[in-house]
Amino acid sequence: MLKTILLLLGGFVAGIGSTIGLSMYFVYEYATQPDELEKYSLPDAEYSLSNDAYTNTNECHNFPVEKLLGNWYGQKTLDDGNLQKWKVTRFADGTYQIQFELSSPEGLHTSKESGLWSYSGCLYSVITKSRNGENVLFQEVYRVQDLTDKKLIYTNYRTGNTFTVIKGI
Repeated sequence: MLKTILLLLGGFVAGIGSTIGLSMYFVYEYATQPDELEKYSLPDAEYSLSNDAYTNTNECHNFPVEKLLGNWYGQKTLDDGNLQKWKVTRFADGTYQIQFELSSPEGLHTSKESGLWSYSGCLYSVITKSRNGENVLFQEVYRVQDLTDKKLIYTNYRTGNTFTVIKGI
């Protein structure tokens, strides 16, 4: 009888050990798989805590979120001298659409993105879910530097780039 109990107990312990071992194996295998989202990631940027998004010590104003709704237009000359223009439309349901135009010596290039947006305090966040009809997933967070009825100035925490957009009709 004791021999039977010990055999059963040994089998039980071996079963638990096998289960734990298999679980650890599958967790390791899953964790070492390439991240499917990496193919959608943005180019590496140098991170710096000295950009204006971090160093601005002005009080964060909690502007009414309704001020961000509607069509906003911006343009910026990039480091390579090319001109980028964009129109972003933010909707009350928390979605957005943006169209980009890049003027370069090779011609005019256009692209579209859409996703979700949110605003709280001085933080403006976007989660991009689609780029040119392809599913993507990435997020950017900005510090709102100033917001009026007609102008929004915000700085990207990741890149330090500051953008100014003007509200349109």
